[in-house]
Amino acid sequence: MNVYKAITALNSLKINVEKLTKIVITTLVSLIIISCEDDNIDNHHELSFDLKLTEDGRGYHRLKLNKDTWQTLHKVTGSIRDEGFGVENFWVEWESNLYWYIGDTLRIHCKKKF
Repeated sequence: MNVYKAITALNSLKINVEKLTKIVITTLVSLIIISCEDDNIDNHHELSFDLKLTEDGRGYHRLKLNKDTWQTLHKVTGSIRDEGFGVENFWVEWESNLYWYIGDTLRIHCKKKF
């Protein structure tokens, strides 16, 4: 009887190892398939601005500064499109290297993030 119990125990162990191996392999393959991303996404979008300014012969846009105040307000609009459709939730940063001299060493620099 002891030999029969030993053979039954070995067969049971073999079946359990096979089941466990199948579960582990299925789980790993599922994780690999589910967690993979397509990194070949084309992120080329069309960016266009409407500056509402006149352009000179050299291609520069001219903004007339208000000399009576510290600031000149001017609205600039823009849009981002992909294949003719607007793009939502797009990160935009705005940075300017412009400054002006007002008779002393004070320079005004702007860096805005939207």
